[in-house]
Amino acid sequence: MGKAERFSEEELLLREVVADFPDDADARVRLAALVAGDRPAEAGRLLRAAAELAVDDPLILTRCVSHMFDLEELEDALRYAVRARESIVGDATDFVYFPQLLHLYGRLVDRHGWDTEAEEALTLAFELERLSGSSWNFGGDLLD
Repeated sequence: MGKAERFSEEELLLREVVADFPDDADARVRLAALVAGDRPAEAGRLLRAAAELAVDDPLILTRCVSHMFDLEELEDALRYAVRARESIVGDATDFVYFPQLLHLYGRLVDRHGWDTEAEEALTLAFELERLSGSSWNFGGDLLD
């Protein structure tokens, strides 16, 4: 089976999941990631819907922010990055993807010219990654 056929089959399956489970934010994020290359506007709509469904889930929100950043939906990405940070319960450093969220946040505020805030976020992100031995493989980690 070719790559195009496999993606078509995956897309159909994900669309069924979204239809059968309309409150499943994860399915929307996965479908958005799948269609982003060919249909970025649809991917953006799916990501916004997923983020609204997962208002208190920092993992889903961080995934949405990552994809929105790639789609250059920067205003929404920044809004949901802030929401993701606010939704972390307890010590933020216990959230395994906190360095990646900080990295994204830093890049987003840098685009707004908020240099000091960007520098602080990026410095902390790199320090947390160094201390934890993690690396920037957010998408790969989440799709496995």
